[in-house]
Amino acid sequence: MLGFVVLGGALSLYILWGLIAAPLHVFVRGHTIVYDNKFTSSILVGGAYLIATCGALLFSGYRYLVVFGILNIIGLIAVLVIYAYAFTSLWCAYAAAMSVIIFFFFRQSRSKRPATFA
Repeated sequence: MLGFVVLGGALSLYILWGLIAAPLHVFVRGHTIVYDNKFTSSILVGGAYLIATCGALLFSGYRYLVVFGILNIIGLIAVLVIYAYAFTSLWCAYAAAMSVIIFFFFRQSRSKRPATFA
Protein backbone atom coordinates (compact mmCIF):
# COMPACT_ATOMS: atom_id res chain seq x y z
CA MET A 1 0.00 0.00 0.00
CA LEU A 2 2.89 2.34 0.68
CA GLY A 3 3.79 2.25 -3.02
CA PHE A 4 0.42 3.73 -3.94
CA VAL A 5 0.89 6.49 -1.36
CA VAL A 6 4.38 7.31 -2.68
CA LEU A 7 3.18 7.26 -6.30
CA GLY A 8 0.20 9.47 -5.43
CA GLY A 9 2.36 11.92 -3.49
CA ALA A 10 4.99 12.17 -6.23
CA LEU A 11 2.32 12.51 -8.89
CA SER A 12 0.51 15.25 -7.00
CA LEU A 13 3.77 17.21 -6.69
CA TYR A 14 4.45 16.75 -10.41
CA ILE A 15 0.93 17.88 -11.35
CA LEU A 16 1.22 20.89 -9.03
CA TRP A 17 4.56 21.80 -10.63
CA GLY A 18 3.10 21.35 -14.13
CA LEU A 19 0.13 23.60 -13.37
CA ILE A 20 2.45 26.29 -11.99
CA ALA A 21 5.08 26.00 -14.75
CA ALA A 22 2.77 26.04 -17.79
CA PRO A 23 -0.60 27.60 -18.56
CA LEU A 24 -3.75 25.53 -18.22
CA HIS A 25 -6.14 25.81 -21.16
CA VAL A 26 -9.76 24.90 -20.49
CA PHE A 27 -12.35 24.56 -23.26
CA VAL A 28 -15.46 22.63 -24.26
CA ARG A 29 -15.20 19.82 -26.79
CA GLY A 30 -18.31 17.87 -27.59
CA HIS A 31 -20.12 17.48 -24.28
CA THR A 32 -16.99 17.48 -22.09
CA ILE A 33 -14.63 19.95 -20.53
CA VAL A 34 -11.05 19.59 -21.74
CA TYR A 35 -8.14 20.58 -19.48
CA ASP A 36 -4.94 21.01 -21.49
CA ASN A 37 -1.51 21.47 -19.94
CA LYS A 38 1.71 20.46 -21.67
CA PHE A 39 3.04 18.70 -18.55
CA THR A 40 -0.05 17.10 -17.06
CA SER A 41 -2.16 16.20 -20.12
CA SER A 42 -0.65 12.89 -21.11
CA ILE A 43 -1.64 9.25 -21.08
CA LEU A 44 1.37 8.52 -18.84
CA VAL A 45 0.15 10.95 -16.16
CA GLY A 46 -3.42 9.66 -16.53
CA GLY A 47 -2.26 6.07 -16.21
CA ALA A 48 -0.12 6.81 -13.15
CA TYR A 49 -3.07 8.65 -11.59
CA LEU A 50 -5.30 5.65 -12.26
CA ILE A 51 -2.80 3.29 -10.60
CA ALA A 52 -2.34 5.59 -7.59
CA THR A 53 -6.07 6.01 -6.98
CA CYS A 54 -7.43 2.56 -7.93
CA GLY A 55 -4.52 0.22 -7.27
CA ALA A 56 -5.19 -0.20 -3.57
CA LEU A 57 -8.57 -1.78 -4.34
CA LEU A 58 -6.75 -4.73 -5.89
CA PHE A 59 -5.16 -5.54 -2.52
CA SER A 60 -8.33 -5.34 -0.45
CA GLY A 61 -9.30 -8.23 1.77
CA TYR A 62 -12.83 -7.97 0.40
CA ARG A 63 -13.41 -9.87 -2.85
CA TYR A 64 -16.14 -7.40 -3.83
CA LEU A 65 -13.66 -4.49 -3.69
CA VAL A 66 -11.04 -6.42 -5.70
CA VAL A 67 -13.59 -7.13 -8.45
CA PHE A 68 -14.76 -3.52 -8.23
CA GLY A 69 -11.15 -2.35 -8.59
CA ILE A 70 -10.59 -4.51 -11.68
CA LEU A 71 -13.79 -3.29 -13.32
CA ASN A 72 -12.96 0.29 -12.33
CA ILE A 73 -9.51 0.08 -13.94
CA ILE A 74 -10.87 -1.53 -17.11
CA GLY A 75 -13.52 1.19 -17.42
CA LEU A 76 -11.08 4.01 -16.82
CA ILE A 77 -8.53 2.59 -19.27
CA ALA A 78 -11.29 2.53 -21.87
CA VAL A 79 -12.07 6.18 -21.11
CA LEU A 80 -8.35 7.01 -21.24
CA VAL A 81 -7.94 5.36 -24.66
CA ILE A 82 -11.21 6.51 -26.28
CA TYR A 83 -11.57 9.99 -24.75
CA ALA A 84 -8.02 10.84 -23.67
CA TYR A 85 -8.64 14.51 -24.36
CA ALA A 86 -11.45 14.62 -21.80
CA PHE A 87 -10.09 12.15 -19.24
CA THR A 88 -10.00 14.64 -16.34
CA SER A 89 -13.58 15.76 -16.90
CA LEU A 90 -14.92 12.23 -17.30
CA TRP A 91 -12.81 10.97 -14.40
CA CYS A 92 -14.45 13.46 -12.04
CA ALA A 93 -17.98 12.40 -13.03
CA TYR A 94 -17.03 8.72 -12.90
CA ALA A 95 -15.30 9.05 -9.52
CA ALA A 96 -18.38 10.74 -8.04
CA ALA A 97 -20.57 7.82 -9.11
CA MET A 98 -18.04 5.24 -7.88
CA SER A 99 -17.76 7.01 -4.51
CA VAL A 100 -21.47 6.42 -3.96
CA ILE A 101 -21.02 2.70 -4.67
CA ILE A 102 -18.05 2.49 -2.26
CA PHE A 103 -20.04 4.37 0.41
CA PHE A 104 -22.89 1.86 0.23
CA PHE A 105 -20.43 -1.05 0.31
CA PHE A 106 -18.89 0.20 3.56
CA ARG A 107 -22.27 1.08 5.01
CA GLN A 108 -23.63 -2.40 4.25
CA SER A 109 -20.50 -4.23 5.46
CA ARG A 110 -20.26 -2.31 8.76
CA SER A 111 -21.24 -5.31 10.89
CA LYS A 112 -18.59 -7.52 9.24
CA ARG A 113 -15.66 -5.16 9.94
CA PRO A 114 -13.71 -4.64 13.16
CA ALA A 115 -15.10 -1.93 15.44
CA THR A 116 -11.81 -0.03 15.59
CA PHE A 117 -8.92 0.53 13.25
CA ALA A 118 -5.26 0.92 14.20
